Amino acid sequence: VTSKPVSVELSCGAGPVHVVLEPDHPLLLECHLGASEPPLNVTWLRDGAVLSESQTVRPLPNGSLLISPPSTDGQAPAGVEGGYSCLSTSSTGRPANVQVFGLSRFLQDPEPQVVPVGGTARFECYVDGLPTPSITWEKDQAGRQEITSDSVHEYISLPNGVLQILGVTKEDEGLYRCVAFNSARKRFSQEASLTVSLSQESEVVIVAPPRNSTVVMGRPAVMECMAQGEPKPFVSWSRQDGKPIATDVVVLATNLVIPDTRSHHAGVYVCRANKPKTRDFPFTAEKLLVTPPVILQPPEPVSLSRGNTARFVCNSSGDPPPALRWLKNGEPVQSNNNICSHPDVVSFREDLAFSNMTMPDHILHQLQHHGCVEEGSGY
Repeated sequence: VTSKPVSVELSCGAGPVHVVLEPDHPLLLECHLGASEPPLNVTWLRDGAVLSESQTVRPLPNGSLLISPPSTDGQAPAGVEGGYSCLSTSSTGRPANVQVFGLSRFLQDPEPQVVPVGGTARFECYVDGLPTPSITWEKDQAGRQEITSDSVHEYISLPNGVLQILGVTKEDEGLYRCVAFNSARKRFSQEASLTVSLSQESEVVIVAPPRNSTVVMGRPAVMECMAQGEPKPFVSWSRQDGKPIATDVVVLATNLVIPDTRSHHAGVYVCRANKPKTRDFPFTAEKLLVTPPVILQPPEPVSLSRGNTARFVCNSSGDPPPALRWLKNGEPVQSNNNICSHPDVVSFREDLAFSNMTMPDHILHQLQHHGCVEEGSGY
């Protein structure tokens, strides 16, 4: 039975509203732009494009927008997630970022591994979901054996969906699969085999180097570094700037895990691996941990008479420093004789000025992260 819609008001206030669409709970976006009466000639946009009616999204006569919920099996309705905003003839409501409660199919399944005796096996899987799914691993599906460490086997299950099996033996051979679950549903990955071969002397190779990533403040971060070689290589970590690694960083085997990422964790981390009893460090790998862009001071509404100049200010922070991009009624603002934009990279401030105004202008702002960040590597 479908419940009463959850109502969210999109007013002229600053900043976007974040909404999660839950199973059997429709979402009603109401467009309130300051007037006592409902606005006339309302147009709805999703991600800057005019929205058309569908089975999952329906504009109502009073100017509101009704969004259908996902089903209880965790399947998200198509064409629902995105940034919604409402427009009338003279005003723009603040945007609403709508996400769907659910669990995707596996975007990455584990792959077969061949590892020498005493080496380290590594399986990886990736699935997207809201709430953030938990990941566990199983060995030999028929026996439904959930993987846990004991006195013989040492397993490292990282928050980024990676399983490491340390010091493998013949007993570790078998089929492994990833299990992802949240309050929406549960999914199983494809199985992948582990084959254990004879051990022989080999050069040191970092088979799972650190990767550049953007981490949301307060979320966990994983810096993985896995090396193979015979004899077993020694792995160490350091910061490139010479600072000591923070005491709240957890060491799991040869990996670093940050349970609660903060700004002081940002930097370049270097992983080194070398053969025992040598002074050579022939293999290094780096990871840049950056903090995401944040709007500290959003622009405020301005009301002026004709011929005056309106100035909108947006303050932001981030590492690397973010670039600001301005939108007017969902469209990028182009500089001309009447509109000019002056970025100040020292204070991360951008002023947007409008000269010789003939009608009120309502400005939406959007932060655009500019930096060397690997797409999709955030956790």
